[in-house]
Amino acid sequence: MKNVINLDELQLEDFAKGDKFASRCARIGPLVGARDLGYSYDIVPPGKRACPFHSHRSQEEMFFIVSGSGTLRYGNETRKIRAGDIICCPVGGPDTAHQIVNDSDADLAFLSISTMTDPEICEYPDSLSAESLGKIDREIAKYPPERKQSAVISALAIAQDEKGWISPEVMEFVAQYLGLPPVAVEEVASFYTMFHTEPVGKYTLTLCTCLPCGFQGALHAADHLRAKLGIDFSETTPDGRFTLKEGECMGACAMAPVLLVNNKKMRDFMSNDKLDRLLEELK
Repeated sequence: MKNVINLDELQLEDFAKGDKFASRCARIGPLVGARDLGYSYDIVPPGKRACPFHSHRSQEEMFFIVSGSGTLRYGNETRKIRAGDIICCPVGGPDTAHQIVNDSDADLAFLSISTMTDPEICEYPDSLSAESLGKIDREIAKYPPERKQSAVISALAIAQDEKGWISPEVMEFVAQYLGLPPVAVEEVASFYTMFHTEPVGKYTLTLCTCLPCGFQGALHAADHLRAKLGIDFSETTPDGRFTLKEGECMGACAMAPVLLVNNKKMRDFMSNDKLDRLLEELK
């Protein structure tokens, strides 16, 4: 029967891309006469992924873990997966983006099934948009070709403006784009407090609490913000609107208390009334 095939009968093809992606795979749909659904079988070796972190705007996917174990990235979450797990990935944007990672020491095998809806649009949240890449290219052009790595701070700032924060995957993307080791980009991103290496709220409020500002009301302002928002420094409100961060000298001691909104706009002489008005403006 043309519409029945056993996994043992599949002729697997080797696939590899860079140092992260590899699998032995077979496209099953054409072999069994599928018309409206796509079927494939992948065996991913330890430490590899079959495809990038991605989402579909038209095609829904489902995965069945045949053997092995690994990790599923789904939106902003991760969870361990094992043989027998069934994974549904509906259409959507970054919130339904997904990737199966084999972080075990044995092969991970899975079946994937997808609708074949056209036209299909696939998005890759770990990558940057053409607009952001154009901005990074303009920053790179400010340096001699052999010094393009000097644009790393600008590149990270542009990436953060687009993504809201800098994930390990975005750091790796920036590293590849600039020809740097990933650890070099991570060192920069983790050193400067203006970079967020964990998800943050829509509005990040960074209050300067260094000694001169502390003497001029910054500590009282911090107490007021914590009480008003119900969070402490380095925390985000449950609705995802505000993240409160503690900053060091902003060069505006005479205008304390001072804070930055999304690292873009400074607010000075922030009394409790002005803080309350700012929070209302940003709601």
